[in-house]
Amino acid sequence: MWGELAIQMAEIGNVSKDVLKDPASSAIEIDSVITEKLRSSSFPTEYFGVPLAASLIPWIDSAMESGQTREEWKGYAETNKILQTKRPIPVDGICVRIGAMRCHSQGFTIKLSKEIPVDEISDIIGKANQWVKMVPNDKESTLKHLTPAAVNGTLTVPVGRLRKMNLGPEYITAYTVGDQLLWGAAEPIRRMLNIIINYLDSDS
Repeated sequence: MWGELAIQMAEIGNVSKDVLKDPASSAIEIDSVITEKLRSSSFPTEYFGVPLAASLIPWIDSAMESGQTREEWKGYAETNKILQTKRPIPVDGICVRIGAMRCHSQGFTIKLSKEIPVDEISDIIGKANQWVKMVPNDKESTLKHLTPAAVNGTLTVPVGRLRKMNLGPEYITAYTVGDQLLWGAAEPIRRMLNIIINYLDSDS
């Protein structure tokens, strides 16, 4: 599967190398050459069906009657199965395949049962285990630590972009990345949600 992604990347590099050598080339010219290649019948798409390199695919796996894809349904089903929740946590969203080699990334919107300060949430998550790494919500830290390129091949599970949302003080958002070949796709989500659930239960 990921061999095709690497092949697609190489194809893009080959078709654009001449225009990239010309300092006078504009971004529009570079984009035009790459787009023409992405849309050509010779572009390798046997596995993915469409280009993934320089693009993304907002559909993973098969369709469900709910309108979700199976990958989106799994987010709900597997999270609640792993956490053994008495009241199922409503997990939903759109799953998108991006051109990362082996990392899963998740953006979260979480409604808490009560308001908790962001620094307290960050402290709880950050002290959960030796692998979690809280990333400050600033540009430099995010670009350096909260990407598949930074995480690939490691057991580090960075959690960042943590902040309160405009939806209300009980809503928070966060973003995390994990190498699914080392952890399994659901493990970073399970750990983070368990931390929050255990904290809320102990303080109720």
